[in-house]
Amino acid sequence: MEQQTRTFIDRDHKDFVATYEPLVKRIAFHLLNKLPPSVQVDDLIQSGMIGLLEAAGKYDESHGASFETYAGIRIRGSMLDEIRKCDWTPRSVHRKSREISEKVQQLANKSDSAVSEETVAKELGMTLREYHAAKADSTCAKVHSLDELSEFGDVRRSSEPSRLHQSKESNEHGAFRKC
Repeated sequence: MEQQTRTFIDRDHKDFVATYEPLVKRIAFHLLNKLPPSVQVDDLIQSGMIGLLEAAGKYDESHGASFETYAGIRIRGSMLDEIRKCDWTPRSVHRKSREISEKVQQLANKSDSAVSEETVAKELGMTLREYHAAKADSTCAKVHSLDELSEFGDVRRSSEPSRLHQSKESNEHGAFRKC
């Protein structure tokens, strides 16, 4: 009798997951558009499924929200938690990088010509040195695969294990910057 009950629960569990899997995928693909290329959709879906199962266990309909609304919040939160857990870059660096990008875009929309670094720094209330430091921090925060770097030239390990040696061609393309 216990085994029949177990099979029924497993079958219900599979139906539940199948019912809400499109919600998890929709949230994953929506988030993916706002994330760097290093984040893979399968990782988002996996952490989203964990969020879905946690939502199923903690949902209380007496609070008035539909399960789909509640689960959507938990799924997205689970995905973002996983991304943050795997990201070694401080949030402040991401925030500053976003501010710079938004300001450059805003100034570029107002002007027909290229926007100077001095103008961007002034608009952000920074010195040129602070602006360059923020840009350098954001550049160093980006993770590149060796395959990606080798597209710009010869990339091989130097005598320092934590540093990469790059050829003149890759320097000209700005593909990798030592931090």
